Amino acid sequence: MVVMRIGGNMARIEQIDSVRIFNGKIKFLMCTALVCMFIVQIIPNNIGHIGSTNALTNNQYSTNEQKQTLQKVEFNNYNLVDQDSDSRLVTDEKMSDYPIKLKSEIVSERNMMEKHYLLPDGSRSVEFYTAPVHYLDEESNEWKDIDLTIVPSHNDYYAFENTKNIYKTYFPSHSAGAKFEYEDIWLHEISLDAYRIEPKAKENSVTYSNFIDGADLKYTLESKGLKEDIVLNEYNGKNLFKFKIFTNGKITYENGRYALYYEGKRVMFFPKPYMTDANDVFSESIKFEIKKDREGYTVIIEADSTWLMSEDRVYPVKIDPSITIDMVAGGKMTYVISTAPTANYGTSPYAISGYLTTPRIYRTYIQFDISSMQPGYYIVCAQVLLYQYSYNGNVNLDYSAWRITSDWDESTVNYNSGVTTSNTYARNTLAGMSTINSWLYFEITEYMRGWYNGSIPNQGVCIRRASEATTSGFVGFYTDDYATTSYRPKMEVIYSPINYTLLSPTKDTYVSQIAPSANYGTQNTLKFGRESAGVYRSYLKFEPTILIPNITIHEAYLMINCYGYSGPGTYGIGVYNVTSNWEESTLIYNNQPSFNTTPCSTIYCSARQGWFVWDIKELATAWITNPSINNGILVKLNDESDTNARYYNCSSQQYSPWNYRPLLLLSYSTGSNYVFIPPDNDTYVRESALSQNFNGDLVNQLVFGGNSSTDEYWTFLRFPISSYIPPAAVITSAQLYLFQWNSQNANPMVVEMREVKSSWAASTLTFADALLMTYNASAETFIAVSDSTPSGPQGYITFTATESAKRWYSSPSTNYGVVIRCMDGQTPTNRIFVNSSEHNIPARRPILHVSYQVLGDITPPTTTATIMSGTQGANGWYVSNVNLKLTASDNVGGSGVYAIAYGEGTPTTEVIGSTAEIQISDGQHVIAYRARDIAGNWESIKYVQVNVDTNPPTDLEVLNILYDDGTKWFNQSGTAYYSNAQSNRIVTFELDFMDNVSAPFRIVGNNAFGVTPSDNNGEDGWTLAYTIVAGTGPLSPQTITATAYDTAGNSKQITMPITL
Repeated sequence: MVVMRIGGNMARIEQIDSVRIFNGKIKFLMCTALVCMFIVQIIPNNIGHIGSTNALTNNQYSTNEQKQTLQKVEFNNYNLVDQDSDSRLVTDEKMSDYPIKLKSEIVSERNMMEKHYLLPDGSRSVEFYTAPVHYLDEESNEWKDIDLTIVPSHNDYYAFENTKNIYKTYFPSHSAGAKFEYEDIWLHEISLDAYRIEPKAKENSVTYSNFIDGADLKYTLESKGLKEDIVLNEYNGKNLFKFKIFTNGKITYENGRYALYYEGKRVMFFPKPYMTDANDVFSESIKFEIKKDREGYTVIIEADSTWLMSEDRVYPVKIDPSITIDMVAGGKMTYVISTAPTANYGTSPYAISGYLTTPRIYRTYIQFDISSMQPGYYIVCAQVLLYQYSYNGNVNLDYSAWRITSDWDESTVNYNSGVTTSNTYARNTLAGMSTINSWLYFEITEYMRGWYNGSIPNQGVCIRRASEATTSGFVGFYTDDYATTSYRPKMEVIYSPINYTLLSPTKDTYVSQIAPSANYGTQNTLKFGRESAGVYRSYLKFEPTILIPNITIHEAYLMINCYGYSGPGTYGIGVYNVTSNWEESTLIYNNQPSFNTTPCSTIYCSARQGWFVWDIKELATAWITNPSINNGILVKLNDESDTNARYYNCSSQQYSPWNYRPLLLLSYSTGSNYVFIPPDNDTYVRESALSQNFNGDLVNQLVFGGNSSTDEYWTFLRFPISSYIPPAAVITSAQLYLFQWNSQNANPMVVEMREVKSSWAASTLTFADALLMTYNASAETFIAVSDSTPSGPQGYITFTATESAKRWYSSPSTNYGVVIRCMDGQTPTNRIFVNSSEHNIPARRPILHVSYQVLGDITPPTTTATIMSGTQGANGWYVSNVNLKLTASDNVGGSGVYAIAYGEGTPTTEVIGSTAEIQISDGQHVIAYRARDIAGNWESIKYVQVNVDTNPPTDLEVLNILYDDGTKWFNQSGTAYYSNAQSNRIVTFELDFMDNVSAPFRIVGNNAFGVTPSDNNGEDGWTLAYTIVAGTGPLSPQTITATAYDTAGNSKQITMPITL
């Protein structure tokens, strides 16, 4: 086994033999085989041949496979469809009229809750649903669309049935009730009160009309269960209802509700019943019991008679006891009302969001299960789609998606229990009177990215008013319990596959200071480092642009194999960006190109062989963005002044076998990302009505052109592009689409789109104001229009707006939009009528379609390590415990720091937030650390070494006292004498001590015998030698004090009384 560390600042990889991909990240694994061979074997569909100009992608299909898996053509993920049409598809003849991309369903990738699509640019989209949309057909073993339509039964015992669902339902002809089958469990319910059995089916419901006097029994099929309603058309004293249940499961009472178990698994549950009258007055005053008896179970439903008899009651009254499947996976949706604070609406086919001045607050909760989405993709965009069927109020109001931060149960949550949400919400969506019978879009891309990469838990979103205490109004949506599946809520996610490839250098060589005029371009070796006589440097160049244009780099690793080294030690080897051109065949030490003096990546190499790996993502991304700056890289010692450093011999592109040659390993995605941006300001002005503002007059239309040179119409639009496109994006194209619904005549006319350079407001703009405003010197687009352009009197007019969009994105303060009018210098001969942002069909409103390359925040945070407390000792050691603080910050405009990870050698401990403190005690510690932001960008691993020794040396003792010539030393009359007439005399003390942390360092002795002893620093043992100069008189008793020090500076003393 060998140790591996990877990072932009430091990395060590002893040996690499395979590569795996987890959640779009490259992971190097240590094995025994050869790196390149295993890379190709592990991911053959994603990695191109080394040096190849084409990389395989994992979204390619053969012709036959496409025929088998790609079904009918539908609208793209934005569903820009004509809402006044009954058809949910657009014919091929009309496709060109819509500014959207077609998508084809990949039928083979269906599951119970999802539909998957292939988009023309190679990216994909998936539709997540909160309830099943497919059932597994038993005959074909294929996922098919659920059809809740109830049809006559093939079984004589039953009148009706439905089997095109995840569960099967049968309705008897001789009793009032229903049989429910799901997987291996069945449940049969029969009314004990019914004396009329006349079932009638309509769409997804069966009604036993007048099953008792004045009441109907109605069953409605839903995707996740069977809704049952006892409908009291009048009150005739009947408030007690009983049913018999037969089942092969077991019903128990738990957590305030009844549940049905089968073989120890909860399969269904019975939500607590409630009542509503014709005025939607709500009551939970119902006694609900399920009792076990000899034959099965008896259900008792007893409604509060006082509530039923109240003068305020408006009939009919619905009593709702239902059966719901306990879905292991899937989404959930419900809504809550402040005026019914304990009510649960988990089985309602409708949901409401908004506010009434009563006051009454409505909030909708929705969550999608994304656990089936495999790792290895980039999330381009995500949005929740809710179909609006009703509204209250006469104006459009702002609604927003707030990220839910607490768990909730669809079958029990109410206004009082509620949920907690984030402090900020995704972008506003305008909804109300003009959006009735259309889809509402709630953009939640950042939420989805967090859910997908695991940085935030997926608890769903809360749809509510941006401000719940202002203008009165609400909107109603269909839920996942609505019968028509095409109107159910869904979340659409566009994602792009991440691809992988290996590139060989297009040129590589090294230079030597020892032979400054020598060229090594044909050698099979690369060298970097130094020996005493001079330094070695290696140069390499890769061409990532040979893949395809406009790719987005996710990871880039430079890999060089070392097969020899000159000596011991660990040294920093850096990769430097070369800033001028060089040629492999002529490069020598004396004509080296210029380079940045700060390394873009550093690893610390020890005395070993194997693969060295540097993270150079930032540099590779720069090459893709601007290929002209790619002059390659330089690999060299960071500190070339260290004459003790070593050099490394590595394989060049001429080395054999080929699998040891240098490589650039890339992960990348292709295809532009795109967004549709509605205008935040649009209106038109008229020359003959110089001071009139038309924003309140026929606000669903815009007009440009005119009748003469003195009666022109100008249309103004502004698009808040910076609010829709994330930071660090590169805009590749932008098109403005206007839906032309009429024209004054058939005269052709050239119109222009010109950028506006002055501020304006739709609510006040007049033609007189427009004449005083400034405009771009030239128009960006000219287009000829008439009543037959582009395809008859109705259709889209397209203006190219790429350059304007780029300027607005880079400088939002200069975004004043565009004016569309007759070409400057020409006389208008026609009036063109197009829809405004207030048009009642959202699909026909003005839209700016922008494609861009980079998604969101791609810059990782930066972390610094600071010693907050600790007593410094000697030689870089601390002699007290150390408090190390890690502080991370994200780039300006970034998503913000999410967490810091740290650990001994490897950052395995993760702390949420932008700071982390580490208490460090005795030992030599290499702390690895890095941070990641909310967008999921990880910082390259950094390292800091902290050495701590808080204890003094131990076991200090005197081993021997040595005299240089024992015969010359003697005592006379109790006084010490010695013979030193001819020479000096030496007395030596031999000592020993230990230190298990920072190690023994030195021993110091005190002044004795008139001299200070010498110390050999432990080279031949720890000794103190006193040299007594020749001629010295008799010696008095001495006390020898020895002080032992460890490397950190801690000390321990010992004293030795000496009498000679």
